[in-house]
Amino acid sequence: MKKCPFCREEIQDDAIKCKHCGTMLNQAQDVSAPEKDTAFYDAPKKIPTKALLAGEKIFLEVKPDVSGIVIFQVILLLIFTPLWAIAPVVPILLACLIIGTLLGWNNTIYALTNKRVLSFSGVLSRGCRQCPLEKIQNFEYKKSAVSSMGYITFDTAGTGFKEIIWKNIAHAEDIYHKISAVIHK
Repeated sequence: MKKCPFCREEIQDDAIKCKHCGTMLNQAQDVSAPEKDTAFYDAPKKIPTKALLAGEKIFLEVKPDVSGIVIFQVILLLIFTPLWAIAPVVPILLACLIIGTLLGWNNTIYALTNKRVLSFSGVLSRGCRQCPLEKIQNFEYKKSAVSSMGYITFDTAGTGFKEIIWKNIAHAEDIYHKISAVIHK
């Protein structure tokens, strides 16, 4: 088993196409030239089925990658654990921070359909932000200089802020090019 370079889901070692996000794996290295006929699918794999509109098809479902954040938090926990006798609340707070991060990750899903960009999130209460594709004026990505982790933002006309932000995206540049293939279709 290996992980898809786009959605990070486990797939067969000899897979040609990811069964989760529909990416053709032989094109994973050359995302600057996306497929002309983009693969959409009807049944969601991660987002709630009732969240789809009539006739809406899914192109991409992505979860944020929190591995780097959690590793950093675990290192902090290990560093501050010896302080248990001096300040017992510090390791407990760090452990709560790690649990909160994992709960947030588990409940966050980003999706792109043939009609909208969606962002589902929330730990104690679930919410969904959406933006119709025709209202998107600009979208961009920013990624780390040392890894492929980054974020993708979507802007609409008439607002001075980012309408939707997809945070902690593994392979942000590759995902950006996949989104571009759909929005500029």
